[in-house]
Amino acid sequence: VRSRFEAAIEEAAAQIDLAGCRDAVIFYPSSAFFYRTSSLPFKSANKIRQVLPLELAAALPLDNEPFATEFSILPARDTNGSCPVFSASVPNRDLEGVLEVLEEMKIRPAVVSPVSLALFASFLKTESHISDFVFIDPAEEELTLILGIERCPALVRTFNADTPPDRFVKEMEQTVAGFRHSHNFEDRLD
Repeated sequence: VRSRFEAAIEEAAAQIDLAGCRDAVIFYPSSAFFYRTSSLPFKSANKIRQVLPLELAAALPLDNEPFATEFSILPARDTNGSCPVFSASVPNRDLEGVLEVLEEMKIRPAVVSPVSLALFASFLKTESHISDFVFIDPAEEELTLILGIERCPALVRTFNADTPPDRFVKEMEQTVAGFRHSHNFEDRLD
């Protein structure tokens, strides 16, 4: 990843002055992240930030490896007082090359986000009337399915870009059916 990213940042630096750039938002491939919805007994973002790494430790692969994690609090739907929290985590080692290049240029990442979630957020800004829906990002490298529930990402699944269309549709239908069953969700999806 470092060599492609390094080439891209060098090309950008050749065309625009990056001297004043101190913060950056990093969009990383959606398939590099691990996604999870957890139920926590509180809604305080500070408490969630403290407890979530412990909650995720058993669920994430690669034992004893640090992860960068971002989260969002989902709308509560029959959660018996618990708070549903959607998280996206990426191993720090996957980001090292990118972070080294940025550090050399004295730029720090303010946010590291799956690229498809950034597109999802942009879509929400233009489609203010939509609430529960299926969002598909048909990127060249990967296909990403995001279920939006009350305008929040509730599930993310990625597929290889070369997945045959009939298989993609079947797996998408199975993913939505599994979500509906596990979350007792019966509302219409756009």
